Amino acid sequence: MDDVLSGAATLESAKQLRNDIESLLKKGMFPIRKWCSNDDEVLEGVPYKDREQLVRIEESSNNETIRALGILWNPQSDQFLFWRNPELVQLDEKVTKRSVLSHIAKLFDPLGLISPVIVLAKSIMQQLWANSLEWDEPIEGELLNKWLIFQESLMQLNAIEIPRCVVTRDACRIEIHGFSDASFTAYGSCLYLRSIREDGAVSVKLLCSKSRIAPLHRSTMPRLELCAAVTLARLINTVIPILKMDVHGVKLWCDSQIVLAWIKKNPEQLQVFVRNRVVEINKLTSVYEWNYIKSEDNPADLVSRGCYPDCLRRSDIWWNGPMFLQDINYMIQETPKIYDDELPEMRNIQVCNPTVEIEDEPIFERCGIVKGIDGFQYKICKRRWNT
Repeated sequence: MDDVLSGAATLESAKQLRNDIESLLKKGMFPIRKWCSNDDEVLEGVPYKDREQLVRIEESSNNETIRALGILWNPQSDQFLFWRNPELVQLDEKVTKRSVLSHIAKLFDPLGLISPVIVLAKSIMQQLWANSLEWDEPIEGELLNKWLIFQESLMQLNAIEIPRCVVTRDACRIEIHGFSDASFTAYGSCLYLRSIREDGAVSVKLLCSKSRIAPLHRSTMPRLELCAAVTLARLINTVIPILKMDVHGVKLWCDSQIVLAWIKKNPEQLQVFVRNRVVEINKLTSVYEWNYIKSEDNPADLVSRGCYPDCLRRSDIWWNGPMFLQDINYMIQETPKIYDDELPEMRNIQVCNPTVEIEDEPIFERCGIVKGIDGFQYKICKRRWNT
């Protein structure tokens, strides 16, 4: 058996959910234990022995947490946490590709809440593979210094606290906003949930994100931006169906004018690499709206470039989205127009009427015309006999 991590909008529905799960599994003789909630009323009637015991992750800290599906959760504050043990690599310890991969694997982030930090780890691992190092060969030089600095910075993850609730109370309108971006290091996307109350109060919270490391063989920036847009299309297509709420609007944002122009083109006008990805984007996001956003307002820029935990913790745009989304009547910036002769990856399609010119062949000069018994005329080659 594994853990179940769920929630409800009201206290009554949370109690009903608990009772339904308990009665359903009891029919199969599966007793439920390790109950935990951010509201003690939900646990009324649950024996103390069947409740989860909170663990203090650090003696000097007041955070009492449980681990649910690999994520640290503080029920009292209803926040997700990341914890890094103070086990820094000593200078006399041998650092190898195997040990680096082992430390990176401990950064478990299924929702992509710290994707910019994960991107830095992926980038270091990619460089290790590019240098063709053996698994137990010591890492030296600049790459070693980069890894030690990164590993030491991971201690700042302990200061990051992420509210679990992303929807404001009594929301009358809920929107999903997705952003994509790319660099020569990585590309990716992030989703934000924007909830609006009847009094006009707006709340924007990070929902999830996805990152991909850029390939070693150098590609063009428009192609990488297009790959980021594909990542966003796949992410929004996965998240929307599993959200158990009415979403009143979905908007997708990209700071690449070329990608936005490609999406609006007939795929038959585009070269193969671009055409295949534009077809997928249009298939997954045909009912959604793509818009242009300035690079400085794009939170996905942190995913594409990566950043250290301390910088991520202080980044308001990462946790709460761009500032203009806080305005209830924000204005959408018009996408600058790009003409076809300025757009790369376009196919040169030429349409022409072929002209067929039939010339008399010498063989037909040796043919005679005879009339057949059926009334039709036939050409019979004259044969020349030499004696």
